[in-house]
Amino acid sequence: MSRSPILNSIVSLLLIGAGGFALLWLGEGEAKQLPETGDQRLAVKVAEVVDHTDGITFDVNGVVVARREIKIAAEVAGRVVFKAENCRPGRTVKTGDVLVKIDDSEYKLEVKRLAEEVAQADANLKEQDVEVETILNKISTAKEELIIRARELARFADIDDPGVFSQTEVDAARRNELAARDALQSQKDKLQLLKTRKARFASAKALANAQKEKAELELSRCELRAPSDGVIISENVEQDGYLQKGSIVVSLQDRTSLEVSCNLHMRQMNWLWQAAPAADPTVDDEFSFPETLVTITYKLNSIEYEWNGKLHRFEGGGIDSQTRMIPCRVNVPEPRKVLRDGKLLSPSGVPRPPVLLTGMFVSVKVNTTPPLRLLRLPDRAVQPGNTVWVVRNGELFPIEVRIAVMRDGMAIVLADESELRAGDEAVTTPLVSPVEGMAVAIQESS
Repeated sequence: MSRSPILNSIVSLLLIGAGGFALLWLGEGEAKQLPETGDQRLAVKVAEVVDHTDGITFDVNGVVVARREIKIAAEVAGRVVFKAENCRPGRTVKTGDVLVKIDDSEYKLEVKRLAEEVAQADANLKEQDVEVETILNKISTAKEELIIRARELARFADIDDPGVFSQTEVDAARRNELAARDALQSQKDKLQLLKTRKARFASAKALANAQKEKAELELSRCELRAPSDGVIISENVEQDGYLQKGSIVVSLQDRTSLEVSCNLHMRQMNWLWQAAPAADPTVDDEFSFPETLVTITYKLNSIEYEWNGKLHRFEGGGIDSQTRMIPCRVNVPEPRKVLRDGKLLSPSGVPRPPVLLTGMFVSVKVNTTPPLRLLRLPDRAVQPGNTVWVVRNGELFPIEVRIAVMRDGMAIVLADESELRAGDEAVTTPLVSPVEGMAVAIQESS
């Protein structure tokens, strides 16, 4: 049931009256004057911009990978008569450790047989030497016989009176001289034949020696040894099994040195190129890698462990099509040398330091000194949009900068690509809607 118009009017009048009574009771409020501060400028904190001469240090993430993974194959066929206890996945082996032995009975017999062939060839050579010596003696005798016969024939030529000797005697002397000459030539031919035969025997001996060396090499290959320190990652052999020549027996991961696979931005790679020493103009090294010493770090339970390494080569031939970065490799030549706070840790210490393992995610700290002018300021002085507000003559002035890297609470900027100067006072106070030319008061330096 709705109210009547008269009742509505009465309620409205009562509300108006109550409001007026409350106004009279409370009275009029008085506006209070705020105390004057005397300086209406915005108070800001600043930090001085300084030259940076320690180069550019940046971090990239990487993963530890094996430098070499060696697949050891059987080089001879045979039955496995020995398998080392360490020839199991996950076991560590040292250089020269025997992993597997193959039955070498047949290979020893082959070496023995070939040794007899070498001895026989050597005996043949000695026999030829004796025959050569005999022929040389016969040649000497034949030469003396020829001299005598030639002298006898010459005496007939020296006699002036032909009636002293008959033609038959002259002919007999001439035949004797020819027979002596023929005998000498025959012995010379035999000597030449013996020398040819000796050369053949010498070749046969050399061939037997080569075959014997090959048999000895195959005999030595009956033992499969670890080519370097490493960890067995897979094996495919059991004792009393049979191995075919060329079959993979063990896969070994070389632990004498490791590598870290990482990716660099093109600007980072450009810093390394600029910092590299001038190349020899006569050498075509357009694609050479500027080797750079780096530090590999791994954080475990808030403790950072370090290894020394060298950024030394590309991984591939160009930029990765997906990440648009350059894949690179870091060589860690001594993965057993672990550092903490710059001090070398003992592998047998307590607590025992971690070891680099393949697949481990690490950080690579790279320091390079390209020929660039750099400035340093606190990173909190860099406002959104890479803008640094500096105080000049008591007024705000914005400068857009190009940051090389931010690290340890500091921003390193490229001096030649902005109007920022060493000695400028950069504002570190967060600013809300700053305006160029705004008057400010420096509260304190930070």
